[in-house]
Amino acid sequence: MIEELATVVKVKNQQVWVNPQISSGCGACMQKTSCTSSIVGQFFKPRIIEVDSSFPLSVGDKVMVTIDESLLLNASLLLYLFPLIAMFIGAGVAEGLSNVESHIITAGLGSLFFSLGLLHFSQKTWLSNYCVKAVVIRKF
Repeated sequence: MIEELATVVKVKNQQVWVNPQISSGCGACMQKTSCTSSIVGQFFKPRIIEVDSSFPLSVGDKVMVTIDESLLLNASLLLYLFPLIAMFIGAGVAEGLSNVESHIITAGLGSLFFSLGLLHFSQKTWLSNYCVKAVVIRKF
C-alpha cells in the first residue's frame, strides 16, 4: 500500500476531497538545490482528489490516504502499454498496405492519439475496474 498524508478540503456524504501534502522525493536529502525530484516537484501543484471514507470527517482534518499498489501497477501498464502497442499496430498495418514512409508515420501517430482518446473517454465506464481509487485509512 502506498500511503500519503492529506488535508480534507470538502466533504459530501461518503465522498471526501483531499489535498495531498507536498513531499520531496527523499525526505532526508540535504541537496535540495541540485536534486531534480525537488526541482520538478516545485512546478507541479498537488491536485485535489476524491477519495472514499468510512470515517466522519470535516474540512481541515488531517488523514492518511492509501492506494493499492497492484491497482496502481495495472493502471500504469494499461495507460503506458496500450497506446504504445496501438501505435506499433497502426504503423505495421500501414506498412503492409503502403510502403510510403509518411503514411506509416501518420498511421502510427493516428493510432497513438486514437488510443489515448479512447482511454480518456472510457475512464468512467469500462475502465473503472482498473482505475486507482484512494481510500482514507485513518484520521489524525
